[in-house]
Amino acid sequence: MPKENWALREPEGHHDTEQADEPQSLRGNGEADGRASEVQTVYTEKGAQITNGRIWAKITRLGKITVYHRDGRILLEEYCRNRRDLLDPKCSAIEVEARELRPTPGGDYHLTMRFESQDPEEKIYGMGQYQQPYLNLKGLDLELAHRNSQASVPFAISSLGYGFLWNNPAVGRAVLGKNIMSFEAYSTKALDYWVVAGDSPAQIEEAYAAVTGTVPMMPEYVLGFWQCKLRYQTQEELLEVAREYVWGKAKKNYYDKGIRVFWLDEAEPEYSVYDFDIYRYYRGTNLQVGNLYPVEYARAFYEGMEQEGQGQIVNLLRCAWAGSQKYGALVWSGDIASSFESMRNQLAAGLNMGLAGIPWWTTDIGGFHGGNPEDPAFRELFARWFAWGAFCPVMRLHGDREPRQPQQGTTGGP
Repeated sequence: MPKENWALREPEGHHDTEQADEPQSLRGNGEADGRASEVQTVYTEKGAQITNGRIWAKITRLGKITVYHRDGRILLEEYCRNRRDLLDPKCSAIEVEARELRPTPGGDYHLTMRFESQDPEEKIYGMGQYQQPYLNLKGLDLELAHRNSQASVPFAISSLGYGFLWNNPAVGRAVLGKNIMSFEAYSTKALDYWVVAGDSPAQIEEAYAAVTGTVPMMPEYVLGFWQCKLRYQTQEELLEVAREYVWGKAKKNYYDKGIRVFWLDEAEPEYSVYDFDIYRYYRGTNLQVGNLYPVEYARAFYEGMEQEGQGQIVNLLRCAWAGSQKYGALVWSGDIASSFESMRNQLAAGLNMGLAGIPWWTTDIGGFHGGNPEDPAFRELFARWFAWGAFCPVMRLHGDREPRQPQQGTTGGP
């Protein structure tokens, strides 16, 4: 069984985490409004049943798991096609298992979890920030990995009345198909997911926040207009804007000088080559734990600032994973194109990030790449984007505009 809580907080009053590979809310509040509920388990000749608030699950004696709302509706049902139970209406000779763990070199497993698609018209939202135009994710194939402008936050909320957290930081894949829904982790040791039932989307979101962490209050001084610059190429250019600050370590040269909000760029982190299988971290390989990087990045600054006595902590980051919200992460959507198509993508990206539990979110107004202020077409885009930006959680202007600046030295960039 998994030893790590990953995105889930330690349950109050518990020091040892109870986990199982069946869907449950045992580690958090069973009721979707955040109230604790009594967990009941019943064993029969046909299997077992566990009830927790609005949600209950049954497991057959042959191991198949089905999750129900307390009103009897099926929320999630494992997809398995075999001949172990010849009386099962879904008995099949194709031999596909719901839970598949294939050994990989090094002692880990390539994990695949499959569910039946209960309704082809189901609507699924959340899952983080992807550069595509669809708000409804049903039918989509999503990479569970971070890239510049892509943030995997694997919490989904369904129109059928459930929320689902794929509680695994491994690089992987989610396919939300109309026949099968599957989640994969390319290198992991255990299966872990969390399910909640609710009578409204608000109940589901509140329950998710209760077990993964709530966001700090946004300080009023960051709710205005943000003017950003791509980079300062020379000392003279820097000092023209901020003569009182010098470069160096964050606390000594920034926090102690009065800086209270940090711009934490490249939080995915950004790679020159996105070959996820070649990178290693202290806690494991990138395939195993790589999606934790933005959480720990935000946490390092949040806890340091908290130790200094600061409240209402918020920092600007370019990526997030499940739980980043509790560390004051204000996420922006990365280096995106300056086009109306790109602007349309940000609408879906921002709404799904919010539904995935990351409410503080913004974009580069006007897009990041390209855009000439002398071009009438870009001016039209900029004006439209600026108007929309006024209604985003944070209004932020940033970009790398044409024509490009002359190169200054060797370290300043274009």
